Amino acid sequence: LEVRRFPKRSNIVPRPLASPVSGHGRPAAAMQRPYGATATYGQSQAPTSQHQLTSNRPGKATAGRSGFQFLAVAVAIMVPWLTFTVNLAVLSFSMRYRHPGLCWFVVELTACLVAVSGITALVIVRHSRSGEASRDPTWYLVTFACLALAWCLGLAFGLVNYGARMAHVYDVTSLATYPSVNPAKTSGSQLLDVGRAIFTQGSHVNSGLSYGFFSDSTRYCVAPIVAGDEPMASYDLWAVGTNCCSGSQAGGDFECGSVSNSESRGGVRLMDESAGRFYRSAVQQVELSTGIRANHPVFFTWVADPIVEINRLQDSGLRFFLHSTF
Repeated sequence: LEVRRFPKRSNIVPRPLASPVSGHGRPAAAMQRPYGATATYGQSQAPTSQHQLTSNRPGKATAGRSGFQFLAVAVAIMVPWLTFTVNLAVLSFSMRYRHPGLCWFVVELTACLVAVSGITALVIVRHSRSGEASRDPTWYLVTFACLALAWCLGLAFGLVNYGARMAHVYDVTSLATYPSVNPAKTSGSQLLDVGRAIFTQGSHVNSGLSYGFFSDSTRYCVAPIVAGDEPMASYDLWAVGTNCCSGSQAGGDFECGSVSNSESRGGVRLMDESAGRFYRSAVQQVELSTGIRANHPVFFTWVADPIVEINRLQDSGLRFFLHSTF
């Protein structure tokens, strides 16, 4: 019988054979991994797309983010400022007076810009929450908020500026200016288109025929404009004001406008028809109590120089616009 002896088992574990290397310098096993599998610790994984190649360059990524933030800041500042300025301009000046339809069309266009900005911000926020957005929605929200605020402020400031200043300027300047008006020889029917009037030397307000008509916590005061101390056939030209006379009896004090200035002899026509009916009621009370006649009463604010007064009001509206926008 032949006895065969087997060699003793060694404790050394044989090293595995190296994986064949592919033509690109990567192990074949790594090349054979299924699509989407990630490399384990110690294995190398090369970028597989252009996005991954560019994402590994921190310098360019940082520069891109900085550029986007600068552009976002510029848009968030300039676009709302332009929206505010456009709304304030079209609502304050002559476009609203002469072309109101075009004025409100421009305001509606700026409102559409605000709506588009809001919709864009909403879409970006939704995509960001679902993980689909590639940009931070913060600046979109900031731009929308600034646009909405600027639109509202431009609308409000424009309405205030026009109602308090520019509407009266355009109403008066659209009418005629009459120099050398003699109250004793000029009837109200001759001044139907008057906006500003400069009265003859010696014209003044007769406070002895003043009257205050009280309505809704407001006293509407009237006093006739006369050429001298002689009675006139008809007292058609009246200086008016609110809460600037003593009471509801004919005669007394009248301190409306520039009556205290002895050099004043100009008038700016009253354009407020809602107040005009109360002044007419006051004139009727003067007629009943004194027996004078006022066939065609025309109402003025008594001023030193009506041309300078309207120019000052126009300059005030322009200053309001400039101070609001800059």
